[in-house]
Amino acid sequence: MTATLHAPITPGTDLREVFRAAYENRYTWEPGFGGYGGRCVWQQGDRRVEGTFQVGSDLKATVEGVDDEEVKKALASQLWEVAIHRVRRSFEQTHGDNIFTAGDTDAVGTEVISSPSAPPTPAPATSATPTPAATAIRPPARPKAAPAPLPIPSPP
Repeated sequence: MTATLHAPITPGTDLREVFRAAYENRYTWEPGFGGYGGRCVWQQGDRRVEGTFQVGSDLKATVEGVDDEEVKKALASQLWEVAIHRVRRSFEQTHGDNIFTAGDTDAVGTEVISSPSAPPTPAPATSATPTPAATAIRPPARPKAAPAPLPIPSPP
C-alpha cells in the first residue's frame, strides 16, 4: 500500500492514515524469526572498524571482532534498532494512542507533529523541566549529490 499526497498539506491536517499506510508497507519479520548474522563496519573519518554480528531470535545483537567497547556498543545498539523496527505489530497496537498532525512545509518537507491522543498532565508550577507534549518529525535534508559508495573489500 502506498500513500501519495498530491495537494499541498495544510498545517493542522490529520496525517494518521498516511502514517498508517507507511507503517503497514514496511518490511517485518515472519513469525518464528530465527535471527541473522553478517559483517558490520563502523567508520568515522579515517577510522574504520570491522567485525561480525549475530542478531538472535530475541533481537539481541552480539558483535565480535571489535576491541573498542564504545564502538562495539554503538554497533550492537544500531543492529538492535534495525531489528526491533521489523517486529510485526498492528498499527493500532504501536500507534493507537498517537495523533499525527501536519506542521509547516518548506523545501525540505513537511513537519509532522506526533503527540499522544490524551493531553499531557500539566507539570506542577514549581517544576523547572516541562514535559514535552509533542514531538516534531522532519524528514532529513537531502544532499545535493549522492555520496560516493565506500569500497567493500573482498573476504579473505
